[in-house]
Amino acid sequence: MTKRALLYGRVSGDDKAKTGGANLRAQLDLCREYAKKQGYTIIAELSEDDRGASGAAFDLPQLSKAMDMARNGEYDVLIARELDRLSRNLAKQLIVEEELKRSGVLIEYALYDFPNTPEGRLNKNMRGMLAEYEREKIAQRMIRGTRRILEAGNTNTGGKPPLGYNEVITDGRRGFVIRESEAATIRIIFEWYTQGDGTGGPLSIRKITRKLTGLRIPTYADLRKTNGSCVEKTHRKYGEWSLTSVSAILGNETYAGVWRRDNIAVEVPAIVDKATWDMAQELKERNKYTAPRNTKHEYLLQHRMVCGGCGNAMRATTGYSGVTKGADGKNIYKRTYTLYKCNTRNFCGHCANPITIRADWADNAAWEWLTELFQDTAAWQQALEEARLEKETQLLPRRRELESIAVLITENEEARERVKQLFYAKHITLDEYEKDKQPYESALVGLRKEQARLEALVAEQDFSAAQMQSIVELGMEVRDGILNAGGNFGKRRLLIDMLDVTGKATVIDGQKTLRLTCVVGKSDRIEYTSTSRSGRRAAAGHGRPSPG
Repeated sequence: MTKRALLYGRVSGDDKAKTGGANLRAQLDLCREYAKKQGYTIIAELSEDDRGASGAAFDLPQLSKAMDMARNGEYDVLIARELDRLSRNLAKQLIVEEELKRSGVLIEYALYDFPNTPEGRLNKNMRGMLAEYEREKIAQRMIRGTRRILEAGNTNTGGKPPLGYNEVITDGRRGFVIRESEAATIRIIFEWYTQGDGTGGPLSIRKITRKLTGLRIPTYADLRKTNGSCVEKTHRKYGEWSLTSVSAILGNETYAGVWRRDNIAVEVPAIVDKATWDMAQELKERNKYTAPRNTKHEYLLQHRMVCGGCGNAMRATTGYSGVTKGADGKNIYKRTYTLYKCNTRNFCGHCANPITIRADWADNAAWEWLTELFQDTAAWQQALEEARLEKETQLLPRRRELESIAVLITENEEARERVKQLFYAKHITLDEYEKDKQPYESALVGLRKEQARLEALVAEQDFSAAQMQSIVELGMEVRDGILNAGGNFGKRRLLIDMLDVTGKATVIDGQKTLRLTCVVGKSDRIEYTSTSRSGRRAAAGHGRPSPG
């Protein structure tokens, strides 16, 4: 029976220096020629351009597709040009080969032949180890080069120095010089934050942001004409500042004369004195705990609300009904309610219809929905079991990888032990022992690292028996009304997290609505009513949350 072959090629930044082809087409041509000589039937050709990723990555799309096709029994042989096209990471190479072997698929290389013998496997591991060594050596060389540049007192910003500076080369040394037109903005920000603007005490970051925007002082993006970055001029007008950028300036030690990268400090001209910078850091730290907005509130859906207009997270914040003047002339804000508000201004992008809804309303609507959901014990427990099975299906490839890794660890440990016994029996010299055991030890290091990563991933995403039991117990408390009593916010929030409850606020036909989802169900559309503490179901809905 003719074997079915899948061809796999991968191009990286240095591929042009490799024998056998300068690009993906050349690689696949070579693999195609090899397959024809072997008499194989080619059923698919997959090409990977990972110049934006790494040959050591475990989640390359086309390689993942090849693995899925192997599990489905769609081909018999995977052909790559050579080892480093599959991976420059020895552990990854071994795991992929073991996964393919478990699926009944062979892997062959067009440029090299590795027979399935102890000598062949050792030779393959040696070549894999050398490919990994080459990759790490290149990376280390780049790191060392960068560190030497920094330790010599040079800056290196990739042509993007901070606001207030130009980056120039003077007497062979790269460094900053103050850009006075921008430095004035930096100084005034620190002055307002530590001393005030002459009308009162120090200004908050929010007030500074508003004042800079009101004065239309140009931002970094305005001055540097950034393109393709988070500050690209797609969602901010000229002179429109953000809280994030002002906060970043106040926390940037560069302005006190110390530019840092990779824990290496480089002295640069200071725009503000060290005492002013230190005072700003003390104020920032103090304001974390004393600012009125940081007064603790209970947000049941905090970090779980999404704006349907842009897909960005909604932040939990406080709304005020009005402002009055105190005896000292300062504003006094009356806190009256909590909000979930579209946070797109702190993200890259634009929201055509940013949404704000009352947090107490959304939290109560979510809890009413869960309470109704848990009244039908049989239905939600069945939905929970279905969710567990679905999660198990999603994790099955990761569990298979763990099984493959366990097999590979055992094989490499046994191979290393055989080499040790040969040395103890004086069949090989010490130098030969050190050389022969190295591929197995290198493989074990990578395999155990990947094993730990996958175990952590599975543990994070899995529904353990203990988690299932906790959800069931909390669900019973919801059904019996126990968690409706005061003082149970911690338990209610725990259930929200366990069930992965999320809310999306959207506007439909001019009406704000909320749609809730969790691992055991989806809600009908809930129409927003700002005057009520609870939601009302949309007329188009059926009133009862739908499972699944």
